[in-house]
Amino acid sequence: MFRLEFLSAVGLASVIVWAYLRRRRALRERLQRKGLDDAAVDRIISQGRLEVEDPEGLDLDEIARAEEEFWKGEAWDPAEEDRF
Repeated sequence: MFRLEFLSAVGLASVIVWAYLRRRRALRERLQRKGLDDAAVDRIISQGRLEVEDPEGLDLDEIARAEEEFWKGEAWDPAEEDRF
């Protein structure tokens, strides 16, 4: 019984460590690909924003649709505990 619990804990810990390392590597690759360097971080800290030339830019229509979809799914009723 103890051996099964121990092996389960080791297996779960291995999966968590693997997922953590995979996530960090993906984040590091994405940051390197975007070109976010120390100078860019300093500009964000000093100016509060970072302007870049992005040929694609933001799709404002897609953002508006996503926001509208989000608010449609939200319930506007008060919580059960607030009713009484």
